[in-house]
Amino acid sequence: MRIFRNEATCIISAAILLRLIAAIYSTGFNHPDEHFQIIEPAYGLVHDYWLKTWEWHAGIRSWFPAWSISYIIRMAHWIGLSHPDGTAMLIRIFIGLLSVGTVWASYNVALVLGGAKAARLAGWSIALWPGLIYFNVHPLSETLCIPFAMVALVLCILNKYTWLAGVCAAIAFAFRFQAAFFVISCCLILAFNKNCKSLVRFILCGLIVCAFVMILDCRLWQQLIYPAWRYFKFNVIEGGASREFGVAPMHRYITALSRHFTAPVAIVLMGFSFSALYGFRKNWPVWVFVLPFIVSHHLISHKEDRFIVPIFPALIVLASIGATQVKMSKKLKILLISIVIMSGIYRGVTWKWQLHADASTLLTYIGRQPDLSGVLMCNVSVFDMGGAFYVGKNITWTLESDSSKCK
Repeated sequence: MRIFRNEATCIISAAILLRLIAAIYSTGFNHPDEHFQIIEPAYGLVHDYWLKTWEWHAGIRSWFPAWSISYIIRMAHWIGLSHPDGTAMLIRIFIGLLSVGTVWASYNVALVLGGAKAARLAGWSIALWPGLIYFNVHPLSETLCIPFAMVALVLCILNKYTWLAGVCAAIAFAFRFQAAFFVISCCLILAFNKNCKSLVRFILCGLIVCAFVMILDCRLWQQLIYPAWRYFKFNVIEGGASREFGVAPMHRYITALSRHFTAPVAIVLMGFSFSALYGFRKNWPVWVFVLPFIVSHHLISHKEDRFIVPIFPALIVLASIGATQVKMSKKLKILLISIVIMSGIYRGVTWKWQLHADASTLLTYIGRQPDLSGVLMCNVSVFDMGGAFYVGKNITWTLESDSSKCK
């Protein structure tokens, strides 16, 4: 057991090192939501000016994610990192260190349900895979909720500190409303194990956190409001996201695995995940954790690849457990390991580590101009550019879709 503990330390250390490197190198932002749902409103809380997008006028976002990140921005200013690049890097470092909780939780879930070999496989896979490293350092709501959801899962499986599991599950929900499926799954795990007292502690502590978030939202929105309900109404009842941003076929998330992991690894991942059904009596909690999230997201018409990122660690845990249950020849093991390693190297080399970095760099440069009073954007959406966080000044923003009018 001491050997595996030491190996767990090596896995955690590697995860920390790689995420620190990614936090420094991976500039820019993955998706406009990273900026306009998290960083920009957080900047607004600190400086009282920011560029609002439609969702903040519609009241479908909680202030909790931005409120949390705002303290990192305050800290950056306090230590002298007033430049947007330095502040953004500090945010990525904090998010990356937070994501190490995902590695720890995933390792322990696999250890409890699949044994030491499964834990080793899951831990190293989550710690080293390039795509996960990239997302783990960017403050999207999809990635911010993962460590809290996975910690809640392992605590519910172990039936230890279930009050803390309730707190973590509620925080995951506060970061991303779709994490409600993880909350429900944790409740089912405790209920199926007939841990009534633990379930009560889980629910009560979760409700306390939700009450705090609701009070925070009402205070910052300056009205009695519950953004989770407005979000559900807009996206599910009214179909707003599908209407405004398009629909995707049912197989979108299946093919998304190949875009995240490469096609060979996606096939291996799904194959070994299904082989984990052989030990369903033992690893059923992970299936209960995974299935509601996957099924519900398949039913929603509007789909984006990043929407299923929160489920990746649990899928890797299932695949790791399944891999240890399948009898394979030594040659086959070497072949599969080689495929995964080569695919990981390929994905790491081809991954867009500095996506939208040109836009953030340009705005940072514009913000340094002493006589700047406004920005005119021609034939480009503000969603591709960023806002006040990178400029660092309270200026007028003008969007013009017709480039001929900009001459």
